[in-house]
Amino acid sequence: MSYCSASLEAGTRAAVLKTLAIVLLLGVAGCSGGGSGSVPITVSGRVFDVSGAPPVGVAGATVTLRDSSGASLSSAVSASDGSYSLPVPPSTRTYIATSKSGYVNCNSSIFTLSSNGTLDVILLTPAGAKETADAINGGVGGSSWNDAFYSQSSWFGIDFLTTSGNDAPGLRIVAAPGDATVAYNNGADLFSTTPPTKSSNNQPLVGGYSASSGIYTFATNFNQVVELPLKKGEFSFALYAPQARTLVWSAATSGTTNTLFGVTSSASAAVAVGSLGTILTSSDGISWMSTPSGVNAHLNGVATSGTQFVAVGDSGTIVTSSDLITWTPRTSGTPNRLRGVAWTGSQFVSVGDAGTILTSADGASWTVQTSGTASDLYGVAGNGTQNIAVGAGGTILSSPSGAAWTPRTSHGGDILHSVTWSGVQFLIAGDNSPNGYGKPVQTSFDGIGWTGQSTASANPMNGSAWSGAQFMIVGSSSLSQTSSDGISWMQNDPLDISVDGFSVGITLYGVSWFKKQFIAVGTLGAIVAF
Repeated sequence: MSYCSASLEAGTRAAVLKTLAIVLLLGVAGCSGGGSGSVPITVSGRVFDVSGAPPVGVAGATVTLRDSSGASLSSAVSASDGSYSLPVPPSTRTYIATSKSGYVNCNSSIFTLSSNGTLDVILLTPAGAKETADAINGGVGGSSWNDAFYSQSSWFGIDFLTTSGNDAPGLRIVAAPGDATVAYNNGADLFSTTPPTKSSNNQPLVGGYSASSGIYTFATNFNQVVELPLKKGEFSFALYAPQARTLVWSAATSGTTNTLFGVTSSASAAVAVGSLGTILTSSDGISWMSTPSGVNAHLNGVATSGTQFVAVGDSGTIVTSSDLITWTPRTSGTPNRLRGVAWTGSQFVSVGDAGTILTSADGASWTVQTSGTASDLYGVAGNGTQNIAVGAGGTILSSPSGAAWTPRTSHGGDILHSVTWSGVQFLIAGDNSPNGYGKPVQTSFDGIGWTGQSTASANPMNGSAWSGAQFMIVGSSSLSQTSSDGISWMQNDPLDISVDGFSVGITLYGVSWFKKQFIAVGTLGAIVAF
């Protein structure tokens, strides 16, 4: 899901329909595009009445470009098909306001253009505005848009739809100048309004409200910044444009035929690890260089804090590096095989056989923790306030600190191989259960209650990653699948790899997002990117 691109390209015309955001108050999803210049530029598009389905172009609507303070910069009246065009000062923070008699005033999010852009905007009838607001807030409120609950209060909300058309939990903000109450999940989950914000369910969706500017700023679950110009009694919206992507894989040259089990990335480097102590590094995800690890044990997982890289493996092996040249062996305190490792924002957590869990603030000194299970653990992830470990027998454990772990009910498969945090939810990838009951994917907003999700393919999935806009899971038979919400999945074309003229099957074990591409690794030293 995305709101708009830096140039508000035509793809965002898609559906403002009620996909947008809502309510009573104001606007949303921001785009930014840097740059400067004196060449006149324009923003153009159409005005749609989205009170019903399908959206209908609105003639005679007043379309006004305003700066972030609300001052009018230019205006136009929409043509018979709803089309409009407005001059835009380059590199200026602006938003578009629409109005027409018989409709509720609507405001777009704040955006910045450095070249010509396209932005479709909306209008809603009072009944349509009320219906949309009711949908967000559980049908509460008065009998019309003019009731105090709607038009006389200073509040707004945003409703996100998944690419499959399902409602995602809505965000509602009841605000007065200088004060705000922010609710998620129809009011069940409250946020703090002082950044950085975390709700009681650890949902980092909200930023802060500025009484002086009247703008509410927050980061969405797709890591985009949204700026809402609050206008009491008016309706605001965000564009919704699902970005369906067909993955085209390309093979990278790893220089090894050793199986690669894990991959991670910082802002500047990707690191893959594998059998017999193999460590490969890359600055672009395409060209890879081998670096001595100093160990012969299989390395099964790798993670980074951004400045420190940690690789873990068989027989309790741990090696670390800050420069990706010299790797230093560390004492783990366990002889057990370590299968996974993650950086949670404040510490490294590693998991392995027989319920092994280790924690370390720096990657050098490790503490053995009590997991309460004898099951082999394969994957781990954390978000700073909740840590999740997964493994054999459908094992799911959660821990706020990494010290005391609590078992959770699994609705997935037999072996849970990996877990990923997207910024708004955890996602587990694994096998189907032997009886076919479990699902290969499970999702959870809080790491406590889990929901099984069906995928496009029932093949075992070994690795998972989040790009900022979509999940990817990888597994057997060279298969990969993607999803923007963890619910609706699209299978990508399997890899076709030949050795000496013979087609060979590749199992993919790990995947990471690096420099605008997914990097997956697997058997026979396979490294693929798209």
